[in-house]
Amino acid sequence: MPVAIFGQTGLIGNAIKNEFHDNFFDVQISQWNQPEIISTWSQLTSLASSSNLPIDLVWAAGAANNSSDESVLKEEMRIIDTLIEQVNKLPSNLRTLNLISSAGSIYAGSKVGYIDTKTVPVPNSLYGQSRLIIEEKFMALANSIGIPLNVYRLTNVFGFKNKIKQNSGLISHLINANLTRKELNIFVPLYVEQDYIDVEFVAKNIHSNITNNKSVSNQIHIYCRNQSHSIMELISIIDKFMGRKTPFVTQEIASSSHRQSNLRFNVDYSMYNMIPIQPLNFSIKKLVNEMTYAKIS
Repeated sequence: MPVAIFGQTGLIGNAIKNEFHDNFFDVQISQWNQPEIISTWSQLTSLASSSNLPIDLVWAAGAANNSSDESVLKEEMRIIDTLIEQVNKLPSNLRTLNLISSAGSIYAGSKVGYIDTKTVPVPNSLYGQSRLIIEEKFMALANSIGIPLNVYRLTNVFGFKNKIKQNSGLISHLINANLTRKELNIFVPLYVEQDYIDVEFVAKNIHSNITNNKSVSNQIHIYCRNQSHSIMELISIIDKFMGRKTPFVTQEIASSSHRQSNLRFNVDYSMYNMIPIQPLNFSIKKLVNEMTYAKIS
């Protein structure tokens, strides 16, 4: 079954698309607005009907982040509502719904020692609250049209993209700062510990879950490393591999308080057929090599 990824040019969407090789419907969206969403869904349903193949739909899109103001979040919600309206009208070609969500923002206010699958979400920002609302909207859609939904709550994802965007991840930005010798602004204390996962781990497991999972019920998956690291630790690892200090400066902004929680995860993967995650040092070294090669070439 082909996959259709809304957000296929982003870090996560592109990695998932690559795992499916040629087994996907190309979702090219030039402008993220309501008319474009309507047009794209119409084209997808037409392709699926003509090929007689059901679609595994992945929503990996979104311009919002923890620093986004209310207007950006509302516009994102309007676009999602538009997609949901279209799917409700023409759902017959869908096999599964798959939603990329954010574990870090959803559990950011949690005071438990370790976060697992039973931990109740406690968002402490508008962004985190909006992730839960989006999950609820997709849950309602899945129940309405009678197909399973997979929600993937991801911790901090890092990986390589030729074009480093503002929201592409702390580790990539730290490596880029070391390569370019331009100071990176860091808006949270260096002692804050978070869980970091590489995009390859995310993409391979989402691909495996979509293609092999026979569940007919809604599922929430937490993808994490089960090991947290402080920003200072990340900088030390990168400095070691690069052989020089990474230039950075710490600054405080209004949303800094939402991102100062030490989040530690302990998810039992023994019940799942998960592809193992690589050690953090290995993943960062690989990313350093990829970004250094791209800069040289």
